[in-house]
Amino acid sequence: MAGIYIRVSTEDQAREGFSLGEQKEKLMELCKFKGYEVYEIYEDVSNHLTMNMV
Repeated sequence: MAGIYIRVSTEDQAREGFSLGEQKEKLMELCKFKGYEVYEIYEDVSNHLTMNMV
């Protein structure tokens, strides 16, 4: 059993292949490959992203 924690803290990460969706997809594939059942996915978007948008 596994929990997945995904996080993006900068706009560059979100644009350059490290978006939450891409992280989730890759980690779900890894868990499936390893035979882990995913019980929870935790998503964290740093306030740094939202602060720059204001």
